[in-house]
Amino acid sequence: MSTPVQATFAIALLAMVVGCGGKQSVMTTEDGEQVTVSQSGDAVDVTIANDSGGQTRIQASSSGLNLPDEWPDDLETLPGIKVMTTATTPQGLVVSLESPKSSGETLAFHEQKLRDAGWEIQMNMKLPDGGMLTATKGERSVNVVVSSNDGKTAINIVLGAK
Repeated sequence: MSTPVQATFAIALLAMVVGCGGKQSVMTTEDGEQVTVSQSGDAVDVTIANDSGGQTRIQASSSGLNLPDEWPDDLETLPGIKVMTTATTPQGLVVSLESPKSSGETLAFHEQKLRDAGWEIQMNMKLPDGGMLTATKGERSVNVVVSSNDGKTAINIVLGAK
């Protein structure tokens, strides 16, 4: 199953678990992938494992999560952020965060921290309500997208190979 299909499938399962009161469910897809969905409080965890050993894990919580264990030390996040969702795949990491700062302050923080950690900024697009950074370091690439809506600043960070 392709990663976009996995993500769509996982999101549908997340909605089912949240709506059904939160028991753990395990199922096997037509492709032989084992999907485990569980809920604890407001946190939902979906793991998709295929028969070749690959695994995708998606977590979501309105009260906040920790960054994935695989999160690199040279990719600093803004103090006071709230981690809303994480996705760990064989191809990389994706996190959605909520920032306590304005979109401009948030974007400027990430730009400076990337530069300080030796990342090379490839693109820096600033918009009135946010912006986007793309940077590379070695064989890795990161995209940081910041947006603001209804007084909240959202950050989406995608880390993967170049």
